[in-house]
Amino acid sequence: MKKCLALLLCTVLVLSLGGFTAKETAAAGNPAKIYREALDKSLQGDAVQVNTAIDTAMKAGGLTISLRTNATIQMKGEGDRTQFSIVISTALPDGEEKLGFYYKGGYLYLDGGPGARLKVRAPMEAAGMIVNEFCTPTAPTDALKNATVKQEDGNTVITYKVGATELQAAAGDVLAALRDALREEGLTNVKPLAITGSVTIDKDGRIAADRAQVKFSAVVEGQTAICTSTMTSTYPAVGEDFAVQFPADLAGYQEMSDLPAA
Repeated sequence: MKKCLALLLCTVLVLSLGGFTAKETAAAGNPAKIYREALDKSLQGDAVQVNTAIDTAMKAGGLTISLRTNATIQMKGEGDRTQFSIVISTALPDGEEKLGFYYKGGYLYLDGGPGARLKVRAPMEAAGMIVNEFCTPTAPTDALKNATVKQEDGNTVITYKVGATELQAAAGDVLAALRDALREEGLTNVKPLAITGSVTIDKDGRIAADRAQVKFSAVVEGQTAICTSTMTSTYPAVGEDFAVQFPADLAGYQEMSDLPAA
């Protein structure tokens, strides 16, 4: 069941991110351009915090299975001074699972639970790929070309929708790569239905909220299931100083061999 839920989450991420590219135009007022500029401003500088929550539910017959994942990302400094902390927690039917990635003093730390606390000396270029994975924007920027833009209480709100046909065309190849893994866990005939979402940009041109809902269907153990996932990212205290939070026991992590440069 845990693998099934994890693959559902993976499928959600594929549908929302994997098939779209950041294609933009230079036209004034273009929603994708507005979003990209706001995202760049939110992530600029050497101090970034991102909080992401993903709620996924699978309904089949009278049964509903829910999955909630939270990720907290902190990154500060540049080059050799870089530090970051990524903590991911997932609430499963039989308890909570946590995963932590940390970078400090040239070491990458991995906390995979009791007995799986490891550290490896790594250049920031290699360790930074982990941060990039978790800081990927929620909104499919290529689809924003057909979005609407309006002003609400001094904020700019971009609202978009991606239909099943466009979504299948964009994410089809990536879904095909997951087909065997999904089938092994009893998930077949996965079909994207829609993505709807909104992005709120504050008066300073930074993202205040980034929300998307992904909906798709799949056949699970002979029954058609409808899966819905809502992802929300916020960027707290943009421009404010903070201290990256690390576990108190980093010195006790087991050391491994060095990672190669990216």
